[in-house]
Amino acid sequence: MTDCTGKMQERKTGARQLVSRAATYLSSVIRHLSSLLWHFAREVSGEAAYERHLRHARGGRVDARAIFLHTLEEKYSRPSRCC
Repeated sequence: MTDCTGKMQERKTGARQLVSRAATYLSSVIRHLSSLLWHFAREVSGEAAYERHLRHARGGRVDARAIFLHTLEEKYSRPSRCC
């Protein structure tokens, strides 16, 4: 009877470890997906334009306000064809 109880205890411990690993993996996947979603939302909204400018700026740096104004001018300088 002692042997049977020991095996049951091992199974429970193994199952707990498996659940723990699965939860850890799922947590890391959720963190990664939320990070990707956050970066995507920043790119789509234009919020990451200044960081992108800083990564690719070879000459002089431009302040964030100038980047924002340039983006607005570029967006609204062309006529809209919707109506």
